[in-house]
Amino acid sequence: MGDMTITPIDRIILPPADGRPDWLPVITSGSAAPPGADPYSTYIARLPSKHSKRGLRGCLDNLARMIVRDATGTEPAPGEISGAGCPWWLLRYQHTSRLRALLEEHDPPYSAPTINRYLAALRGVLEECWNLELMTGDDYTRAVKVRDIKFHRESAGRLIHDDEMTTLLGVCSDGRIGIRDAALLAVLRCTGIRGEEASTMLIERYDGRERSLYVLGKGNKERTVYLHSAGAAYLERWLALLGDQRGPMFRTVDKHQQIGGAMSPGAIRRRVEERYKQAGLRKLTAHDFRKTFISELLASGADAMQARRIAGHSSTTTTQRYDLREDRGIRDAVDRMKIAIPAPE
Repeated sequence: MGDMTITPIDRIILPPADGRPDWLPVITSGSAAPPGADPYSTYIARLPSKHSKRGLRGCLDNLARMIVRDATGTEPAPGEISGAGCPWWLLRYQHTSRLRALLEEHDPPYSAPTINRYLAALRGVLEECWNLELMTGDDYTRAVKVRDIKFHRESAGRLIHDDEMTTLLGVCSDGRIGIRDAALLAVLRCTGIRGEEASTMLIERYDGRERSLYVLGKGNKERTVYLHSAGAAYLERWLALLGDQRGPMFRTVDKHQQIGGAMSPGAIRRRVEERYKQAGLRKLTAHDFRKTFISELLASGADAMQARRIAGHSSTTTTQRYDLREDRGIRDAVDRMKIAIPAPE
C-alpha cells in the first residue's frame, strides 16, 4: 500500500466512538492500486499549475496523516505518512465526513477557504479512484457528498488610484531595472493580466500596431488582450532595450544591468512588493492591478461577457467578484450624507 504500510499495525486502534469511523481497514489494508492506476499521482498530474500541484499535494499528504492520527491516537513521525500511499478508494462517506469534522476542529483553526481547499483535494482524488475503476459509482457518489464550509468574506485586495500609479512609475528610475519594472507595472495596470501570465509572455506575440498581446492563462488557454495606449510607451521603451530578441518579454536584470532569462511569477511578485515599499504606498499586490483594471473596464461600459473574455475567467460570476466599484459607490453615498458634527479645531 506504499507509504501507508510503514504505519505499524500493532498499534492500539481506538474503537469507533464519538463519530469516529472504523479506520482499521484503511490504515492496515495491504492492497495497492494496480500499476498505472495510482489516483494520487493521476490527480496531481491533471492539475493546471505548479502552484496547484504543490498546494493540493500538501492537502492530501496532511489528510493521510489525519487519518492515521485519528485512528491510532498518536502523531505520525515527520515524513512517515504521505498521500501517495493512502488507499483513497477505501474511503466511504463516514470517513470523508469525519475528515471534514477534523478539519473544522483543527488547532490552530483552519479558515473556511482552507477547509474547502482540503475538501476539493479529497473530492479530486476520489474522482480519480472512480475514473480508474478502483471504487464503484455508488461508493464514490456517497463519499464526495461532504459539503463545503459556508462563509462570506469581503473582496480581498484594493483599487490602485491614479496618483499611486504615478508614484510607482516615478520610482522606477534605476537604469534598465527601472525601465523593465515600469513596463511591467504598466502592462499589469493596462491589461489586467495575472502576474503568472506576464512571466510567460513572448516578445514575438506582441503586435505594437494593434497593441495586442497573446497571453497563456489558466488551463493552458491562450487569449488576446489589448494594452491600453497609456501603457504602450513604457513597454516599447523596454522592448527597445531588448532589440531584435525573441522569447520571454519580461526578463531578469542583475545588479550590473545585464539582461538575463525569463522572470518567474515569484520574481514579478517581489518586484511589485519592492516598488510599492519604495514608493511609500500601502500594501498592494500584482492581483490588485488586475482588480483595478477589471473594475474600470466594467465602469467604462464593457459588458460582463467582454470583461470575462479579457480577464480569462471561466464564468462571469468570477469576473464580478473582481469588480470593486461598489465599494467606491458606497463611499460616495456616505460622503453625500449630512452629518452635523463640528470640524476639529
